[in-house]
Amino acid sequence: MSNAESTTTAGDDREAIGQQVAEASEPIAKFWPMRTFVHHNPLHGFEHMPFDDAIHAAKALFGGLGYLPNEEYRELYQDGRISAEAIDNALACEGPTLDDAQSVTIGDDEVSAAQIWRLHLLFGIGRLEPTLLPWTLSTGGALTELQSDFPQTSKRRLSARPVEP
Repeated sequence: MSNAESTTTAGDDREAIGQQVAEASEPIAKFWPMRTFVHHNPLHGFEHMPFDDAIHAAKALFGGLGYLPNEEYRELYQDGRISAEAIDNALACEGPTLDDAQSVTIGDDEVSAAQIWRLHLLFGIGRLEPTLLPWTLSTGGALTELQSDFPQTSKRRLSARPVEP
């Protein structure tokens, strides 16, 4: 074996060993040793996917929840940990794309579909069959069915309106 051959072989071995070391050290955090903080990316292996798709794929594979229940997000909003501005930004970026011309008239107010989506996101809206609405309003149950986090000013506005059967 010539001197050039042994140098090439040694170089190839070094490169192979270097590659093995790099692969073996991949699971080790870059800030090793970590004594007070533990890090693990539960979406490792899904980084190539859009975030929401990765959450759903990981849920299907691992069975965990990727998002908090809606009620917990609503509590965080009520506690001021999620701002109204953050809600508006999220709806603008990820919310439904609805034409602002889509609206309903409630009393004297025009309510857009986007406003309904926002209210549902923040407070939740239970389903009520349209045929039950007059009965629910006439028996006075409509205002007692509102969730406790429904804004007081809106409750007062609703209760001040005459109920039509």
